[in-house]
Amino acid sequence: IAWQAFDAPWIRRKATLPTYPFQRELFWIESPPPQIANVSNIDAKGHPLLGVRLRTPRREGLLEAQLDGDNPPFLSEHLVQGQVVMPAACLWEMVLSAGQRLGVERPALVQTKVVAPLLLREPRRVQTLLQRGRQGEWIFDVFSQPWEAEVDEGFIQHVSGVLSQARDLPPPVDPEELRAGFEGEPFDDAWRRHALVIAGLEMGVTFTWALAHWRNDQGALGRVRNATDLESKGFLIHPGYLDSGLQLLGASLPNA
Repeated sequence: IAWQAFDAPWIRRKATLPTYPFQRELFWIESPPPQIANVSNIDAKGHPLLGVRLRTPRREGLLEAQLDGDNPPFLSEHLVQGQVVMPAACLWEMVLSAGQRLGVERPALVQTKVVAPLLLREPRRVQTLLQRGRQGEWIFDVFSQPWEAEVDEGFIQHVSGVLSQARDLPPPVDPEELRAGFEGEPFDDAWRRHALVIAGLEMGVTFTWALAHWRNDQGALGRVRNATDLESKGFLIHPGYLDSGLQLLGASLPNA
């Protein structure tokens, strides 16, 4: 090969090279890892907890979300013995909203069972499953597993039950008439927070709706604040509102 004639058609020029040794440093642009769909970027029609709906060959609804103690951020406001735990109210709200998205008008819980708490020490894959039952009912379950787990490993069942359309709505109540059945001054928010601390519970503003409550031998009555439009976005019923009802139920128990 005539190497002198190889590049004869082109103009050549000498290039001055540095006299110091090369440091051999690599400057590659690192690509970020692929993002897996989670509640922070893709969700089911704006719901903060349900995540994406997965395709299935059967007539059922399966939704999946990636949740942890800071995603969504308000979950960090519900601590039990110092650990972030998903409130049962959140799980029930997820089921009700999933039922509404599957076409159930005025979804209501016919029966439900809390199987195990959902601890959010690490990112978890949370799946909401609804399967058609009989006479318009839907059988529901909520499961979770560590996000990095294998396909069929580490699943825990958290709640189960039956969902259906609410056919008979309760009659409206008169707040003043209810209030007349409770005597004395109400317990204020400071009392409520003290009672929660004794029980090992710490709750932020997302799960603090009760302004005051009254007690008698028959039960308890509470006054709660209104939800803002931002708080209610995406929820059928805000889980903080439901959870406040459970707190009021606890206040009605003997020796509470």
